[in-house]
Formats: sequence, C-alpha cells, structure tokens
Amino acid sequence: MKKLIYLSIVLCIILFLKPLATIGQTASLDSFVNLNTILKRKIKEDNYLNINYQKNGENFSNLSTLSRRVVDTEYQGEKCIKIVEIQSGTKAKNKAVSIVDRGTLRPVYYEASINDTLTQKARFDGETMIFSDSLAYKPVEKKIAISPSLFLSTTFSELMESVDFNRYSKVRFQTISPGRTPHEFFVERIKPVTASLLMGKINCWLLKFTVIDPNSKPVPAGYRYIDRESGQVIAFKTAPDALSYLSYERLMSL
Repeated sequence: MKKLIYLSIVLCIILFLKPLATIGQTASLDSFVNLNTILKRKIKEDNYLNINYQKNGENFSNLSTLSRRVVDTEYQGEKCIKIVEIQSGTKAKNKAVSIVDRGTLRPVYYEASINDTLTQKARFDGETMIFSDSLAYKPVEKKIAISPSLFLSTTFSELMESVDFNRYSKVRFQTISPGRTPHEFFVERIKPVTASLLMGKINCWLLKFTVIDPNSKPVPAGYRYIDRESGQVIAFKTAPDALSYLSYERLMSL
C-alpha cells in the first residue's frame, strides 16, 4: 500500500513538473532577440577569400576556397546589396548570386549555377518566393508561400555583421536556401576570446549556433568567431576545442 502511495506521489510530481519544464523552455527561447528588430550595423562593401578545410589532429584535408564579393547595387530601382560567392577546389565551380534589401537584408533575388550553367533562380515578393529549378525534369516556376522574416542562407556573414554582439548576447533568425526547407537558428554569445587563426591573433566573440531540425529538436550547428571591432565573421568551427573538426577561415582581402 505504501509503495502504491509512493508511486502515485512520484507520478503527480512528474505530471506537475512537465508543464513547468515546457514553460521554462519557452521562456528560455523568448530570451533570444529576433534579429529582424536589431539590424543596426551598415554592411560594408567587401571582397575576400575564405579557406574551407577539415582537420584531424595535425592533418588537413578537403581543402577548398570560397571567394565572396559584397557590393552596393540597385535592383528594380531599390537600394540593395549584391553578394557573389564562388566556391573552387571542388569537382565543380559553384556560384551563387544573392541580392538583398540594403536596409532590411531581406531577399530580393537569388540565382545559383554550376560550371557557369544556371541551375536555380528565385525572386522574392513579400510572403511569396517564385522559384525555378533548371535541373528538374520539367523546369517550371513555382510560387511558394514563405515567412516575410526569412533571410537567405548565403547572407549568414552579413546577418552576423549587422548585429552588435557587444550589446546583444542571444539572437534568433530564420534562413532559407531556395528549394529547401527553412531553418531557424539560435545564437548565443559565449565569451570573448583571442583566436589564433591564419590571419593572426584576433580579439573575437565566440558565438554558439543551434538549429531547430524538422522534428523541432535543437541540433548543434557549430561556432563562429566574430571580430569584436568590425563585427566581421572571421572563422567557423564545428567544435572549437576538439582535435578534429570542420572549419573555414577568412584568409585575405582580394
């Protein structure tokens, strides 16, 4: 009888605490500021090279480079930013061109190509994305409803640069790669570090990224090093203290 009473009490405690845990989790997520509301920094024109690699102990492998050019432009009479990315060192040359609103960084136009052959194209109009995939069996334009708060995944660095992480420690935002499911990211400012990188020693903020998967579960999404003065993304690592990790580093200006 005592055992039955004890089990009943334990069950009641579990049932009572479960909603509290849910409330606690919601409150924790609510502590992350929506990036749409804190875009402060003006994105500067830039032209630089990233080196991507995998490190296992002392060995480097899977080397490739990503050149990024960021310029002010106009698109259909609106002030915008144009971002051109070209990845080399792989079997194919992958190129992506993104045009976003200069003030809000919201997507306006996107296209991707492989070896100079256009493969994808997307135009954005508020809550609608008009998308076409040239590699499909029967390429057609599709109108897809999207959240007006989405950003392009190719603008990750610009999104981070637009936030003053000296002031904000927790940020959330959503990105989309045209043709794929949108993802929501949660960013936490972990600590200030002096990072020893290919460019030398740089005073950075270490940011931890978490992404919500299709099953609504949080999944680790690596760490980024942000220059505390300029706000630029200097490097990415899947695990900053591990002996083996995937990484990219800003290597040089072009």
